[in-house]
Amino acid sequence: MDEFLIQIEHLLDYIEKNGSGLNQATQQVLSELLTEVNDVINPEVEASLPTGASLLWHISGGNPEIFTNYLRQVPDQALNALLNSPPQLQQIIRRLQENQPQERNREIGGIPQAPLQSSNIWGFSYEPGSKKLFVRFQGDGVYEYDGVPPQIFNLFQQGAVPAKTTGSNNYGSWWVGKNPSLGASLFELIKSKGYPYQKVA
Repeated sequence: MDEFLIQIEHLLDYIEKNGSGLNQATQQVLSELLTEVNDVINPEVEASLPTGASLLWHISGGNPEIFTNYLRQVPDQALNALLNSPPQLQQIIRRLQENQPQERNREIGGIPQAPLQSSNIWGFSYEPGSKKLFVRFQGDGVYEYDGVPPQIFNLFQQGAVPAKTTGSNNYGSWWVGKNPSLGASLFELIKSKGYPYQKVA
């Protein structure tokens, strides 16, 4: 790589000293050098982002493992193809980490933001002693769910239940089979099981 850069530097010095007109042989040498440099550095250059990669990165909360899991689930050939090229996938992840860092350590009213981005749930907290789960919804206040056992909470916080529908709203997107899914987990594990709840904020 350094050798290519030195050759280009010499060639640019030559161009500067001999005016702007390049003979055909010099143009050919410059073209070949630039092609070789491109071939060498292309694997190191940031890979272009396939459509939808930024959205999946956001939905994953900036977690490379969850992002990769989502790539397996989305019915999109370009995104699925990243799984067949680990070097390209790593480039995409590095680029996303640098350009779209996900800060998920905020807290509102004592409720920390969820580690996963959710189109339904902003954040939650859990009190093991009282078995109370507090859920802050996206734009819809805070609800307290009573009597939620720790093992159910653990499944919920992992988003263990895959989504059963497809859609989007102002806070994100989801698709059938999306896993992890906080919204689907809350509905299947807690709401549909009849745990008592009330709006508290």
